[in-house]
Amino acid sequence: MKGAIGEREKELKAADKEANEERVADVQRELDELRGHAKNIEQHITDIKQMFEIQKLEKRVGEEEGAIEELHRKLKEQPDNEELRKKLKAHEEEAEGLRKKLEGLHREFEKRHPEGREEGDPARELERMIERLHGELDELRKHPDRNAEAIQDHERSIKALEEAVANLRKGGERKDQPDPDAPITVDFVQKDLHTILHYIALRSGLQIIIEGGVSTRVTVMYKEVNPREVIRAICKGQNLVCVFDGNVVMVKKPRKQTEIEDNLASAREDLELLDEKTEAARAAGRGGRTERSRRYSRRVAARA
Repeated sequence: MKGAIGEREKELKAADKEANEERVADVQRELDELRGHAKNIEQHITDIKQMFEIQKLEKRVGEEEGAIEELHRKLKEQPDNEELRKKLKAHEEEAEGLRKKLEGLHREFEKRHPEGREEGDPARELERMIERLHGELDELRKHPDRNAEAIQDHERSIKALEEAVANLRKGGERKDQPDPDAPITVDFVQKDLHTILHYIALRSGLQIIIEGGVSTRVTVMYKEVNPREVIRAICKGQNLVCVFDGNVVMVKKPRKQTEIEDNLASAREDLELLDEKTEAARAAGRGGRTERSRRYSRRVAARA
């Protein structure tokens, strides 16, 4: 892509030197398109690298948490063993450092992608990148002669990403998956609910789905507890509902609360409409129309 951009820059200089305005315009347009595609490719590469870094860190956090749980178990049997306590402290410090790095990567990723990422499923994020590349490829194919190199680059990227997804999906089918019923330790202070449930999903293998609009910070500490019981306790403390269907968990607001929020939104809209209706009537009485009265007419038409 950089080579193609360099060639177009040379062509642009030559056309400019010849004072060929039509050619200058064509080459400039091609150059802008190539630069745009190059920027997108760089973004995709950054996303892929960071996503695999997130996956690697999540695995390491899980390993550290496993070591911490094992050390806690041993300390119950040998409460005076100072060597075990030193090892436990070292693993806890390492786990905390890894969590901070992981949170930083998540924030950085979310900053670039406000729509968010599929929690706990790096393969799905790669599939989203493939979808975006396919969209760009469709646009490029509208001018195949002009975008031949960019088309090839996109096709190679899509093929590589599809292979990566296949490998991730294959790896996800391993038999050594977490046991959803195995006890886990959960210890967080004022952490985002999404982060806590994401951690539980990683440690237990449960698939946790969080309804949009659910967001709060939670302090929670449980040692050697069934993951489902932890989720139930957290939801109860935050006035949330959790619905279990096998290994799938849906976390959402109570239906009454959702209905109240919807009714409040509807009531606000009705009040605004009534206010605009009153203003429209006043304007009609004055023989003129205000912006609010015109807005009321538009909203009535839209509702119809």
